Amino acid sequence: REETLLSQNCIPPQLRLDFEKKHTAYTFHNRENSRLHNPYDQELREFTSIEHGNLQELRDSLAEDYPGEVGTLAKTPLRHVKNRGIVVITLASRAAIRGGILPEAAYSLSDSYIQRIEDSVDIPTVFHLFHSAEYQYAQMVHEHKMEQESRKALSANLYTEKCKSYIFSHLHEKISVQSIARQLRISANYLSEIFHANEGI
Repeated sequence: REETLLSQNCIPPQLRLDFEKKHTAYTFHNRENSRLHNPYDQELREFTSIEHGNLQELRDSLAEDYPGEVGTLAKTPLRHVKNRGIVVITLASRAAIRGGILPEAAYSLSDSYIQRIEDSVDIPTVFHLFHSAEYQYAQMVHEHKMEQESRKALSANLYTEKCKSYIFSHLHEKISVQSIARQLRISANYLSEIFHANEGI
């Protein structure tokens, strides 16, 4: 039974009931006082901009203004902002990982920023730290994507040059895209695409 499992794992069943009561009361209180969280689509834009490495979109999403709130995450204002910062950095690190950053690099940066937040003694510093983390993650993804594009272009240029060299060496033979692609060990469609992109024909 569930109660047995909970008690055996040192979680008293009453704890769950107390939580459900408090959650219900909290939800009711917020609705009665028209207190709403900020819209999810703004959060989505914020972290999608990090995932894409788009710093301008990140600036725009952070500049958006809504009548909602971010919720109550602690009893004291400083602890509330610290908790918010930890949540933001956690979500930003995951967005960066989805954008191609190695998990260990993203986690290490997250740990560093969260430790600095924990050591902070004023609210403006905490805000500065977690927004700095967001921008740093977005910059990392941006640089990663630029590097990938550069490698892709270099690879495409190399295949194009090898293709031209093959054609020059086999001018008096019957040549097909398939035979060249086979020689270069890539697909004929991909060869056609990169050759057209680089040579315009």
